Amino acid sequence: MKLLLQNNSKKIGVGIALVLLVFVVGNLWFFYQPESDVTSEKDVEKILSAVSRHILIPQDQEFSILTIDDPEAVAKNQAFFLGASKGDKLILLPSKAILYNPKEDILINVGPIYFDNQNVPQTDE
Repeated sequence: MKLLLQNNSKKIGVGIALVLLVFVVGNLWFFYQPESDVTSEKDVEKILSAVSRHILIPQDQEFSILTIDDPEAVAKNQAFFLGASKGDKLILLPSKAILYNPKEDILINVGPIYFDNQNVPQTDE
């Protein structure tokens, strides 16, 4: 009977160890996998060149390029994204945002960027 309990304990220990190993490896893979939306330098140049045919982009400013994955969700939260499609590019400059459709080679929207701590300029009517 004692031998049977020892074998069961070893099996349970091995099972727990395997479950923990799978959990740890899964988490490492999930959290440390390379970004799938990383835009290569060649892609960035291509996007900026295409957008520059439509609007002036200052070359001395830092920018970010993001890909729109769920246009309906972002359009619900921000009217700026109305008309966006999956795969459109959002170019963020310090003072403005540009929404670009690379498939149709058109600008969907361009607008200033306001942060919560800035005063939004008022228009005179």
